[in-house]
Amino acid sequence: MCFDPIEVVVLFALDSMRYGEPGPDPTNGRRKWHKMDGDYNKEKDYPPLGSHNAREYDEQYGRWWFQKKEDWRPKLYTTIGSHARSPKLKRTILRKCYNTPNFRALKRDVYRKRWPKTRGLNFQFFAEFCQKDFNKRTLLETAHTLPLFGAGCKFWRAPDVQHPDTKGQYFVAESVDYRLRPIRGDIRGTQYVFGRPVRGGIAPIAKSLGSWRYEFPENAHPAVYRPAFPAMKSQEESETTESTYRYLDKFGERTAEFPVDASEDVAGAVSSASSGPLRDYQDKLKAIQLREKGLSKAEIAEKVGRSEHWVKRWWREHPATLERPVGSRDVVLQRASLNSFRDLEIRRGFANDAATFDSLVKQVPWRQAKVVARDLNTGELGLRYNEKGESLNAGRQVADYSGGLDFLDKLLQRVFSEMNIRDPQARIFMNFYVDGKDKVSQHRHDFWTCLLSFGSPRILTVDGKPILMRDGDLIVFGTQNHGVPVMPDITGGRVSLVIFFYPDADNLERQWQTITEEDDEGKSTVTDARNLSVGIDKHFNPTLLWGGGKTETKGADACDGCGDCAESVLERALDPTTVKRELLKSPNSNMQFNGTQPKPAAAGEVIIYSIATGGQVGYGGEERRVEEKDFFKWLTHHGVTALWDLRFPVPRAGEWSEPTALKRGCAARSVAYRTYPLGRREAGGLKGHLLAEEGRDVLARLVEVAREGRTAFAVSQTAPSHGSARWEVANALAAQFGIRVLHILPGSQLCEHLYEAAAESQAPEVQQAPEAPPSKAVDEAPASQKDVADAGEAVQFCQAPSSTGVRRNRWGRKAG
Repeated sequence: MCFDPIEVVVLFALDSMRYGEPGPDPTNGRRKWHKMDGDYNKEKDYPPLGSHNAREYDEQYGRWWFQKKEDWRPKLYTTIGSHARSPKLKRTILRKCYNTPNFRALKRDVYRKRWPKTRGLNFQFFAEFCQKDFNKRTLLETAHTLPLFGAGCKFWRAPDVQHPDTKGQYFVAESVDYRLRPIRGDIRGTQYVFGRPVRGGIAPIAKSLGSWRYEFPENAHPAVYRPAFPAMKSQEESETTESTYRYLDKFGERTAEFPVDASEDVAGAVSSASSGPLRDYQDKLKAIQLREKGLSKAEIAEKVGRSEHWVKRWWREHPATLERPVGSRDVVLQRASLNSFRDLEIRRGFANDAATFDSLVKQVPWRQAKVVARDLNTGELGLRYNEKGESLNAGRQVADYSGGLDFLDKLLQRVFSEMNIRDPQARIFMNFYVDGKDKVSQHRHDFWTCLLSFGSPRILTVDGKPILMRDGDLIVFGTQNHGVPVMPDITGGRVSLVIFFYPDADNLERQWQTITEEDDEGKSTVTDARNLSVGIDKHFNPTLLWGGGKTETKGADACDGCGDCAESVLERALDPTTVKRELLKSPNSNMQFNGTQPKPAAAGEVIIYSIATGGQVGYGGEERRVEEKDFFKWLTHHGVTALWDLRFPVPRAGEWSEPTALKRGCAARSVAYRTYPLGRREAGGLKGHLLAEEGRDVLARLVEVAREGRTAFAVSQTAPSHGSARWEVANALAAQFGIRVLHILPGSQLCEHLYEAAAESQAPEVQQAPEAPPSKAVDEAPASQKDVADAGEAVQFCQAPSSTGVRRNRWGRKAG
């Protein structure tokens, strides 16, 4: 039998290490040294054994070791001490010499770290950790002395050994894994605040600090002081205690287990955020709010579950200076009011009438819901359209409730009273899910939502965590990201009664229920509803969800603070003559105008300007390229404060009129910029796109913005001639809304659009075209535009250029 020389060397080395005897040096005092200059596999002289960099045999540990490699090995440092072989260097940065005056030598660490082995684990090894002072013994050291390493025990920090747990904030260990006993390890469990679980599967805060007390669980065996082993249950018993539900989200199919008995499911106040950045942001808001109430730093640290050092860093900051924990595309959290954040509140079995679901399905006029999405320009909620400009149907049915059902009015009166809803413009909205295939995608609002569920159980995901909503359950949440996923196994229907409202001062007292004392909940009194804290979504028009129009009704007075405030607020919320908050329009849309607030125009004086970003046909049939300075000079000359870019396709990257560059230029001049490309080929070109739902919606919003200030729409390189993009948009505005359009020509001259009634025949039947504006002389100035006449600007009616003119392409060259 033939052995390889390398195998022989390995066998000798292993045999010597096994019995603790020095074996032969496989390199015989020398080894091959590989150079990096290309001279490989060249055997060179190496320092003999016994030198500093040589391989030596350690008699104490019974192994060969290399000093150089030992220096490169990472050292483990913990709060217990430093390694015995290579201790930490002394802190001599400021005073490099020991004989420097006022030098204070560091004390020797009496708790030296060791490399524990099987033969070294004895009582003497753990004695020094058990004898440490109470204020220096870490959580890992404390748990290591307990049965099962403290699994199931309750831990909390206290100033002394005899101090009990009086505030209900403690940590229950569920799993303890020691990697280098008892020095390093990982301990996980559940954090309790006021005796309620708020966070699960987390590591305890300040586990490396001292002053940890413990308490055995209530069901611990009295003989061994450890948790009793759970009794074996049959399969039938285990199936009846919990039920498994299957649902689908963007990550695929998931399952969740919930108790069969609703009383055993999670209820009450639940921590508001589950993600790390958002939870950290809300803890900062809690620390600032608790400091304003007069709590000390130590008390805030216990309530929030943070260290005092962390509280000291953030508790004196202003809430407006805190960085929002979201990306640039999450418009709601970027602009939401600080008062829109809150904890969850779940009440099981709030409404116990089983006939409510059937009554709502039969008596409520349901309509097909539409898909809505956030506008990246303003953050407003708007309808989502396909490539043809048609609105998309959502997977549910909706209805807007304004009263009329006695059983529902009584239930709403109870909800408004117990949940302290005092917003007179609160919206009552309902969703109907026919089966488990109907869903609502993940979304968020900046107002508070009170939701009642009726019918089959469905999962409501809140910040990615599933919550099972049974028949009659109620939940209140704020800006949490929520949705209803698809559940293929559910065949029954479900109705959700949703109340959108903004909190007042009384609601804000219970904003953070997980850290609020029971005595503090009753301090606030009935407040005036005019002190409501509104945000980005204060306007809401649910009729747009099914394609309806806006309602202009009489406003409602605020709550006067009477005793039956809940009843009066409910009456005004159900009153059809009350102005309803339009959640599909952002009240902070003027924030994108860089703080500018244009003056609203009076009725009958709405004028929209049009301007081109490329070549324009000027006088004499000339066509030239528009420069950036001239473009903004003309806009500034006419006082335009909002620019709507309707060009399609968009210009190439690198040009000044490219949307990104044009938006920067408008922002530098305090001009609001929005881009809504119209004219896709799938929608029938510009003419067909303007007649589609998306085109009519864009024009309606353009007119609404024009009522607040001077607005202009931008098109590409076209002249105001018949059939051009500028002419099509202007004629559609005049046909559908009766709006006057003034074209800005080169040289900052104005030309008024001539309305042609021939385009009315192609308008949709649902839109009744108004009468054409009265004709005027070509040289007559518009009387309704007083500011234009006062400025002395001459306005002419556009004359279609002669077809015999020279045709030029986009580069200014002759075409044909």
